[in-house]
Amino acid sequence: MKNSFLSISLIGLFTLFFYSSNQKTIVPEIELENTYINLGVIENESDAIREISFKNIGDKPLIIYNIKSDSEHLTTKAPLQKPLQPNETGVITIKYDINKIGRFSIRLRVKTNIKGTTIVYISGYVVNKNPRQEPIDTLKLAPQTNPINSQIRSKSIIIDYGIVEQNSDPKRELFFKNIGDEPLIVRSLKSSCGCLVGSFFPRGILFSNKKGMITARYDTKRIGKINKTLTLRTNAGTSIIRVKGEVIKKQTTEQEEAPINILELKPQETKFGREIYLKSKSIDYGVVKYGGNPVRKIPFKNIGDKPLVIKDVRASCGCLIVSYNPTTPLQPNETGMITVRYDTKRARSINKSITLVTNAGRLMIRVKGWVMPKNATQVQIDSAQLIAQQIKTGPKIQFEDRNVNYGIISPDSIILRVLKFKNIGHQPLKITTIEKNDKDNPYLIRIDKKTILPNETGEIIIQYNPKDLGKFSHYLSIKTNERYSTIFNKYLYRTYSINIRGFIREE
Repeated sequence: MKNSFLSISLIGLFTLFFYSSNQKTIVPEIELENTYINLGVIENESDAIREISFKNIGDKPLIIYNIKSDSEHLTTKAPLQKPLQPNETGVITIKYDINKIGRFSIRLRVKTNIKGTTIVYISGYVVNKNPRQEPIDTLKLAPQTNPINSQIRSKSIIIDYGIVEQNSDPKRELFFKNIGDEPLIVRSLKSSCGCLVGSFFPRGILFSNKKGMITARYDTKRIGKINKTLTLRTNAGTSIIRVKGEVIKKQTTEQEEAPINILELKPQETKFGREIYLKSKSIDYGVVKYGGNPVRKIPFKNIGDKPLVIKDVRASCGCLIVSYNPTTPLQPNETGMITVRYDTKRARSINKSITLVTNAGRLMIRVKGWVMPKNATQVQIDSAQLIAQQIKTGPKIQFEDRNVNYGIISPDSIILRVLKFKNIGHQPLKITTIEKNDKDNPYLIRIDKKTILPNETGEIIIQYNPKDLGKFSHYLSIKTNERYSTIFNKYLYRTYSINIRGFIREE
């Protein structure tokens, strides 16, 4: 009897084990759209939102208990604690609050009623919304299905360094965007020179309507022109990226204009109410940003034995406001301050003047500089400042008189006039061309030397051979290597006009 009972028990246990081993396990199972999510290149101070689709491919309801991330900047939204029936789909919304520049990589842990934890990897690259360098056009690429797509050439694009100082920031960035429907694959990025290194992000595939970034680093220790290329090969074709600019020697002088020396004014009496005209001064704003600092200050001092009285202060334009302190007479050896405010929301060159009338004389203060356009980038501003500095340290011509008056002369006489000038700049001055307003004008021109060193003088000899009777008036255009203007971020060469006049009559 015992043996029969034991046999029946063993048969039952074996049957139960065989049934359970062949019975399918009923459990939920999650299937994510993608466990590696690349947000691409995004701007800071913005929100990067992406939805992750998932599906319950099991036979039992799926429940998401919680979702945790490695970063406090990533928030999620999902149907927590809500059962998802078999074959139903759901969405996890992720939102990245960007406030840190650079690359990021975050792990997202999804805890469900399935044994274990599902991990999602999220990456991207954050760039400054207002980068220091000038943002250039985005390179738009559309992946091709042509098997010989490597021969397709895209339109070339330019990375312009502008004019930069030696050892300055070597990095420039270029965005590229996948405007096609298929994923974009970057195969290679090659440079034409070892002095230029290129890299790109992301390294994997770039999905439709997403942005990537190419970073170019040029060796700014090399002085001279930049004319290199980067060759980008993708499944959208081959793109040539031209890299241009110029590296110049670092300036040793300050770019910002220092305050002008203190004005020394000496009160004095004049007979018959005549005014004394003092040597003019200047305030150089240099290159300022649109809406930048509008204030400049000029200290002045009474070096006389009598009180200094400011009778009047006038500006040549309503865009220039002038005030001074103290408003009461300034006693001997005391100092005061003139404050100048220019409207820096006017994108143009500054060429104004201030007239200061005191009992020490009448003083003209010239106000000059450049205000950059509103949309000017930091690269353009830096280049303009370098150009302005080179203009200050370049050559500068000063004529004794730009009017040549022959007076009354007789016809068929040969008369010479000498036009003297001086190089008051810091670099050699060259007279490049001299042009007459009328080629039939009866005068000849000679230059004693075409290159004038700093503080040296030169002469332009004008020989006039009068023919017709009566009044004559001509002019010469003298072009030099003196440079000016930074408002358009380029050099312009100054041209001076010389007026020649006189009267011819019979003796």
